[in-house]
Amino acid sequence: MSAATPHYYEELAEYCPTRGILWVATYDAGIMRRNYPGADLFMLVEFENGRKIGREFFKVERDLTGIIGGACGDLKALPELADYYRDEILASATVRFASETATHLPQMLAEARESWAAIQAAERQSVRDKVAAMPTDKLAEFCRSNGIKWLAACDSDRAPDYSFNADLMLVADFEKGHPKHWGTFKTDRELAALYDVAKVYLISLSALSDRKDEILSVAQVQFAS
Repeated sequence: MSAATPHYYEELAEYCPTRGILWVATYDAGIMRRNYPGADLFMLVEFENGRKIGREFFKVERDLTGIIGGACGDLKALPELADYYRDEILASATVRFASETATHLPQMLAEARESWAAIQAAERQSVRDKVAAMPTDKLAEFCRSNGIKWLAACDSDRAPDYSFNADLMLVADFEKGHPKHWGTFKTDRELAALYDVAKVYLISLSALSDRKDEILSVAQVQFAS
C-alpha cells in the first residue's frame, strides 16, 4: 500500500467482495445534505449484477461508515439515484474502492462530469440572461424602497466562498440605517423573486474586505442612485 493510498483501502478491499460490492465512493452533493442534514458521510455503491441485499443494506451502511470514518453515514445504491441529481452526485464522487471487474466505472464517471459541467454552464447562462433582462425601472424602484444606493451582480462561481451555493450573488451599498428588519435575509429573498432565480446571496459592499477589488472587477452594475 503506497503512502497515497487511504488507510482504509485494505479493509474495504477485504469487506466489499463479501457483500458483492463492485465499488464504493464518497461524494459531496448539496441536494443530499439538505435532505439528510444529520449525515456527515455520503456514500455510493454499485452491487454486482444489480444484486439486492434487503434489510442487510442498513448494516452495510453502518459498516462502510465505520470503515471509511464518519459519525453518521448515508448510503445510496447506484440504481436508486434519481435522474435529476445522478450527474451531480457522480460528478463529485471520489472512488474509495473498485474491484478489477468494475471496468465501466471510469467512463461512467467521466460522462457524468461532462454532463454536469454542461448543466451548470447552462444554468449560469440562464442567470446571466435574467440579469441582462432585468427591467431597470422595476429594479430601481426596489432599490430605492430598500435603501440600496448601488447594486451590482456577479456570477456566483467567481466568488464561491462568499456566495454559498446561490444562483446569483449581488453586492449592495446601503444607505445609513439599512438594511432593516431581518437584515439582508429578507431582501435577498425578495431579490430572488425579482430576478426569478432560486437563491440570491446579497452581501454589503463593506463586507467584501480584502477581496473587494477582485469581485468588483467582474461585477455588473445593475443600479446606481
